[in-house]
Amino acid sequence: MNSKIDPSTLRITDMRFADIDGAPKRCTLLKIYTNQGIVLFIVAILVSIVSSILSRIHLGFIGWILDVVVFIFALIGIINAAQGKAKELPYIGKYKILK
Repeated sequence: MNSKIDPSTLRITDMRFADIDGAPKRCTLLKIYTNQGIVLFIVAILVSIVSSILSRIHLGFIGWILDVVVFIFALIGIINAAQGKAKELPYIGKYKILK
């Protein structure tokens, strides 16, 4: 793999990633944030499904409120990550997908 690429040759479909050797096992913050991100993603999908069902029976405002709550949880997670705090998200932080 060529690691020296001229930025002008990059396309929108090119992907870059960093492989941090052993990081998930050793880095507590990375584990917490990854787990919360996965759980929040699943919750967002479920809320989207519920929201679309509610909008069909003319209760779309409840779905909108649920969407705002998911957005607020995402903001809380971003703020905690930016500050380096190992805090769980309210209500959904207790669910663990990654051990």
